[in-house]
Amino acid sequence: MGVRGLQAYLEGNCSQGCYNINIGKVSSINKHLRYTCFFYFFVVNDSPSGPRAFIKPEWWAGLKTVSYVIYCHTMAQPIKTNVGINLFFHLYSRSRERKRENWVTRRLENLKDVEYFFQIIKSHKELINQYFIPTGLAAFTPAIFKDVLGCQVHTSLDECDKTVADYAKKHGAMGILGQDSDYVIYNTAHYYFSINHLNLETLDTTVYDRASMCRFLEINIDQLPLLSCLIGNDIIHQEHLTLFHKQALKEAHARGHHSRSNRPPPEILIPKVAGFIKDQAGPMDQINTQLPNLAKAVFHDAMRAGMLEAGLKMYKMDPDSVEEFDPERIDDSSMDILDRVRQRHVNSLLGRHLYTVMRGEPYESSTTLEDYSGNLPSGVIILQTLRARIYRTLQKSIQG
Repeated sequence: MGVRGLQAYLEGNCSQGCYNINIGKVSSINKHLRYTCFFYFFVVNDSPSGPRAFIKPEWWAGLKTVSYVIYCHTMAQPIKTNVGINLFFHLYSRSRERKRENWVTRRLENLKDVEYFFQIIKSHKELINQYFIPTGLAAFTPAIFKDVLGCQVHTSLDECDKTVADYAKKHGAMGILGQDSDYVIYNTAHYYFSINHLNLETLDTTVYDRASMCRFLEINIDQLPLLSCLIGNDIIHQEHLTLFHKQALKEAHARGHHSRSNRPPPEILIPKVAGFIKDQAGPMDQINTQLPNLAKAVFHDAMRAGMLEAGLKMYKMDPDSVEEFDPERIDDSSMDILDRVRQRHVNSLLGRHLYTVMRGEPYESSTTLEDYSGNLPSGVIILQTLRARIYRTLQKSIQG
């Protein structure tokens, strides 16, 4: 989810922190930073930010594998050959428990999309500019980038955006290419490139500049996690901040912004929150002692300081936690079976479900293109019993 409204604010109201750039020219200037972390969302939460950049809209039903490989090649090869940047793809494996509700909500929204598609089909009308991420995309995308294109691929064990930020920090990456406003908040690679604005022919794109944004808002870079928490993010949701945002909403109405939403527009909310941080928050190395007072000012409840602490902790960098690929450990027979599966999972040598299933974690099924309005059961339901038996066998194997 990231920080709601932050990228829109940068693109529309902070030209210092959002401007056009050419990846090739940046690479030639920063020759000592030739490693780019290349990040996609589409493995778990099916956000269109990754594949929509290079999948044609008429692919609404199914997936043309050969054409997909060609598109992946078209995207990766210019960066590798013409610019000489090493590409490293990070892929999601699962949603965190605190994001489970959001994940379920998105799946239900996908079901509405599928129902709409089939209504159009049944009425003998043509589907125009309808987009749906093909089922199974996550299963073979790692193999395409790894085996066909020769890129390094990593499947995350935890939050993918956190893993990418830590990896980029540890290896001195030149930049991160993606579409998640959390990368503006993490104090990681200098360049955060937009994949939505990427031109594959010229390698022109938009860059979001956290340092310039901080100068514009008159706050410090290390205060960005607090800015995220007070705007609203994955930990502190909008409903928790309604009272705090109320004053900014009044200002929005005074400026003529009228909306049914109880959330002020980003161009008013973000400077207002930055001003609060500038006036109320002291040095971040002393933030823990300030949290009760901040919680009282924001939530009218000093006991909610723990919520702010959890939100800040989400952005704490830990580059040493990055799990590196060790080819000698892949076939180490002395390793526990779960550790061996973990090694293969991290290095994208297995499907993304096996490791999570063996750990007894929830199975996440993507939405398929099926007519759910009829009497036929879903394919997922048909295979549920078979999967349950296989998963029990896998889980027993790690119990000895």
